[in-house]
Amino acid sequence: MKSKICVIGAGTAGIVSVLSVLNSAKRNNVDVQVTCMYDPNVPTIQVGESTSSPILNLLTELIGFRVLKDLESIDGTLKYGSKYVNWSEKDFFVHHQQPAIHLNSAKFSFWVLEKLLQKFPNTFTSIHDNVLSLDTIDDQAVVKGNNATYTYDYVIDCRGFPSKEELKSDIYQEPTFTSVNSVIIYPEFEKYNEMYTTAQAHENGWLFQIPLTFRKAFGYLYNNNVTSQDEAINGFKKIKPNVDINKTRKLSWTSFYRNTAVDGRIFYSGNKLFFFEPSQGFPLHYYAVFADYFVYCISTKCNIAQEVNYYYQDVLSDIQDVIAMTYQADVDFKSKFWKHANQQSYKRLINSKKFLSWCNDSNSTTHFASHSNEIMFSLVEGMNINLNKFRNT
Repeated sequence: MKSKICVIGAGTAGIVSVLSVLNSAKRNNVDVQVTCMYDPNVPTIQVGESTSSPILNLLTELIGFRVLKDLESIDGTLKYGSKYVNWSEKDFFVHHQQPAIHLNSAKFSFWVLEKLLQKFPNTFTSIHDNVLSLDTIDDQAVVKGNNATYTYDYVIDCRGFPSKEELKSDIYQEPTFTSVNSVIIYPEFEKYNEMYTTAQAHENGWLFQIPLTFRKAFGYLYNNNVTSQDEAINGFKKIKPNVDINKTRKLSWTSFYRNTAVDGRIFYSGNKLFFFEPSQGFPLHYYAVFADYFVYCISTKCNIAQEVNYYYQDVLSDIQDVIAMTYQADVDFKSKFWKHANQQSYKRLINSKKFLSWCNDSNSTTHFASHSNEIMFSLVEGMNINLNKFRNT
């Protein structure tokens, strides 16, 4: 029997979810009809994004993406790892076993949509409509739009950030540790020959650098409870004296996560699901992973909500531990931010049974989030993190 699945939203989260659903359905022999529903009048956030290797694999396997031929279509560049600057005495690289890409989110979404419509005319379609409400009624997911009411077996909701009312409800929680919660984004229209994402520590937080084909995105991250916007601007200018503040975007957020990923027939993903700091490409990677696991659970006819929610909560704990671990880095900053981040991240980690167990077992095969032991120890060694203070506790 064919499973009708609707993915709402055509941002990177929505498109990656569509790719993952189609790929997982093929691998697990699930007969699906997938619809992407989105409002074309809602603009896609134009920002450079760093991805993980499985995203490139999805593109290659499903739509025949070829790096030499297609990378420029999404303003993309190759990524072989990440460079860390100022996180310890020496800069270092974390290398990945397989290549990934940086992409322009606006170009990526609609380029992939067009390819999917061509490649899967019988199993994939798109609908233009503005979603007003979602609900689970009996054994169906009901989507009420401006133009019509639709029914599906399952819905994956990737419509962006939850409302303020939702965030204040018991559906969401704030993490135990919050590092940065604000960013100043600046596009520099120059070509950089860099096949890596850069994370540069500074006195007020860290700076991401994502190279695209004809521009590079710089994001000065800080915590607005510790550093004022004016202080952040001055700090940004210390790193990039030529930055034109009038051409920057300034954003702040409250870190959050949804208690459950699946509620009834609705699976929440994208920024509806969680938002911490933009660290190490975790979100986009796990939007794909969660959608893949969701379809796998459909194939096994298990309790989908129970299985997916358990896995989601386990992964979410891992992500928070890895982020916290990076703030144990041996940075050469004695600033208010780093004192705060170091103390609060330590409190997070000292109460994490999994992290403490991993620290006490040097031969552990435990993986944290998408990180193998090799990557974890590359971070520990490169950042000169003292694991001894977590051992035997």
